[in-house]
Amino acid sequence: TDPNFRSTNPSSGKVSTTSVYAARNGTVVKMIDVPNNNGVGGPNGIAFSPSENVLYTTHADGNAYKNIIDRSGAVPVALTTQIFFNTTYYQNNMGWYGHGDGMKVDSEGYVYMSLPGGLIVTDPQGTLLARVQPNLVAQSVVTNIWIAATPKPYLYFVGNMPPKAYRLALKRV
Repeated sequence: TDPNFRSTNPSSGKVSTTSVYAARNGTVVKMIDVPNNNGVGGPNGIAFSPSENVLYTTHADGNAYKNIIDRSGAVPVALTTQIFFNTTYYQNNMGWYGHGDGMKVDSEGYVYMSLPGGLIVTDPQGTLLARVQPNLVAQSVVTNIWIAATPKPYLYFVGNMPPKAYRLALKRV
């Protein structure tokens, strides 16, 4: 799902759209297709809801999207796509910097996303619950996220400048 990050050179092997594909029993279908928009847009991080009827994607435009999935056919397809968490306000008014990258959804449906502003945590409806901004240099971003459920739930994530891994104990209130 990595976007094309400003490549318009056909010989680079990159194309003008970025997509999410589904494959089952040898059949591959394009589920989500997003124009490249000069390198802005395109899905990057990807995670399913616990029921697997929602596919969340973070995009290079800094937003997260919610894609309702129809799994009744031979291959799942996206029925609708809408912005799930919009970072425009935060980028314009609070100086959040970055782009969408890694994401995870836990067994209760809480969504953990690397978006402008750091690590963003929302409930399944997209309500902001927490923001974790590690001690990174300006214009650095959180990249990859992992949740380890046993024996105690921990959230791991990586920042790109300086490259460093972080671990947080998860606790529900």
